[in-house]
Amino acid sequence: MGINHKILQNNGKGVYAMAKLREKTFLTPNDKEILGADDAVSIQNAIDAASENGINKVVIPRYNKRTDSCVWVISKTLRIPADMMLVLDNCRVELAEGFSGPMFSNSRCEEEAGKLIAGEQTNIRIRGKGVTVLAGNGAMLKLHNVRNFTVEGFRVEGGCGNALSLMYCSYGKVCNIEFAGDCSAENQNGIELRCGCHDVTVENITGIVAGHVVSMVAEAGPELELPAHVMGVVVDVRNIIVKNIKATCCGSLVKLFNQDGLMLYNVLIESISDTSADYSRNRPFSAVMIGDTEAKANVRAALPGETKNITVRNVFTCGRYGVAVCGTLTNTLLESIHVHGDCEYAVATIGQEPTKLMNLLCKGIYYSVEQRSGEEALAAAQYEGSVLSFENCEGEHICIRDVFANKAACFVKAAGEITIDMTCAKADELGVAPVCADEKAKVTVKNVTVKEAQE
Repeated sequence: MGINHKILQNNGKGVYAMAKLREKTFLTPNDKEILGADDAVSIQNAIDAASENGINKVVIPRYNKRTDSCVWVISKTLRIPADMMLVLDNCRVELAEGFSGPMFSNSRCEEEAGKLIAGEQTNIRIRGKGVTVLAGNGAMLKLHNVRNFTVEGFRVEGGCGNALSLMYCSYGKVCNIEFAGDCSAENQNGIELRCGCHDVTVENITGIVAGHVVSMVAEAGPELELPAHVMGVVVDVRNIIVKNIKATCCGSLVKLFNQDGLMLYNVLIESISDTSADYSRNRPFSAVMIGDTEAKANVRAALPGETKNITVRNVFTCGRYGVAVCGTLTNTLLESIHVHGDCEYAVATIGQEPTKLMNLLCKGIYYSVEQRSGEEALAAAQYEGSVLSFENCEGEHICIRDVFANKAACFVKAAGEITIDMTCAKADELGVAPVCADEKAKVTVKNVTVKEAQE
């Protein structure tokens, strides 16, 4: 791509020829010919000039020449075009007071041109280098209808709503992000993948947020999804990998939710570690949540088969639930689920409406808890929690393999028209019985061992 010799007006300071940029491999907002009236203008000038002249790379350095400081203050959204790499080099970038963001977006984000298949943008990279911080009371990033993208390598301080939001994005990665939030904050979430996202990997996420750390949401919401709908594109959320999450929150470390006829499927979730302390007030409701007990469907709730092909493995948590399921779930593997502290259930169905399960395998469930009342540990007979709970549930082909517990009320609670096959369960102490089931539930148990209580 040749040099664009367009002459630009630089805030009344005179004109300059863009041919001066010929020898540069990247631009910065500190470049003399780029400087604007404020930080947002300077950075946008650099992005636009780089794009127009085939440079395709902008670096925001630590030092801000315009203000003689090490902070960049953003008063309006910085819009990044296709085929552009934005490098944040050991810098601190803050949302201006009163501006709720997003700090960054793709240049066609939710514009009419971006709501068409032909309006898809490609090859957008946002990379933090060294110690890079994005801070402020608002959203940091929103990408819409973008293919082949990378977002990585920075710390998010504060934030409100979804810090990083993706819609209709594909073949990309979000990784190496740290959240420095506050469990007492309201409406503070980490990364959210919404309608149309597919073939996306989210990995190496750390820190703390008030709500959910990573979420996948597919619904026909009138405020977000419908105005941003891309015509002719499949709206289901699918082919998602979430791995190596080491964080805590007051919601869920990973949440999946779909309704209104939209599907959510082919999801791998693995290596999820809750970093909250045992018995902490600031601990997750669940490590993994599938469904939503408080959601109100815009059209209808999810039907059986619309949430399917989910694998969850290697989960470590002291939250109330290891894996909580609400609504419907088909063809799912839950493997190597480790709960400790005063966690109540390793796996449980929750919600007022019956949960509908089909083809669920729970394998390698480790229940090493010590539920407490005040400062005293409870005896097994006083426990309310069980290793697995399938109450208010309908389902068949539910298989449970290799369950290990120190002490619990029982291995399995079951209520409803559900068929469960459990093989190989061992416990040091049970407060009630291996299985607590109502007359509708059918539970088959093989190879169950309970040690005598130690005197």
